Amino acid sequence: PPPPSSSPSSSPPSSPAFSASSLMNEGVFSNPDLLFGLECKQPWADLLLSGAKTIETRTYALPSHLVGRPLVLLATPADDAGSIPGGGTSAGKSGLSDECPAGAATVLGIITFDEGDMQWESRADWERDVARHRVRGDDPALAAYAWRRDPATGGAALRGWVVSEVFVLETPTPGPRMRRILRSLFLLDATVGQLLGEE
Repeated sequence: PPPPSSSPSSSPPSSPAFSASSLMNEGVFSNPDLLFGLECKQPWADLLLSGAKTIETRTYALPSHLVGRPLVLLATPADDAGSIPGGGTSAGKSGLSDECPAGAATVLGIITFDEGDMQWESRADWERDVARHRVRGDDPALAAYAWRRDPATGGAALRGWVVSEVFVLETPTPGPRMRRILRSLFLLDATVGQLLGEE
């Protein structure tokens, strides 16, 4: 499909709008003039854009203002078993800092979700959807991404974001300067036109 016709835009680089500390709250997602991106590790990013993975799983719901709104897909390297100081793995952990310079992630395309709070009541329900979310529960390497209960509430810890549309860039491009707003969601200091090389 063609890229979104109404391209959300951000302020120019180093603008007060991008730099203001007041942006560091979820209310910023209601601003239609800002462009947001979703951090996604490989190989999950490629699976989403290829259509092989149609549900993205996270431990939080997609903010309601971002449901149905195109997001830039920000790819980062695959999990590295030796990347966490003191041992452990990088599975389920962000590969980006809260303030990122240009080039910290790679822009592969644009993705839209039409549902951001899908829930599975049991592990069996979740496993029946494995063809859609592609997280095999019997693979120890994917344990950080598997269905589990929230120890605080007793409810399901995972939420499903259902993909409705993807647009793949012909050539991956270095990501712009950006700032983390909520977990894996970033405010980008760029416009869709700039990312597509149209500006």
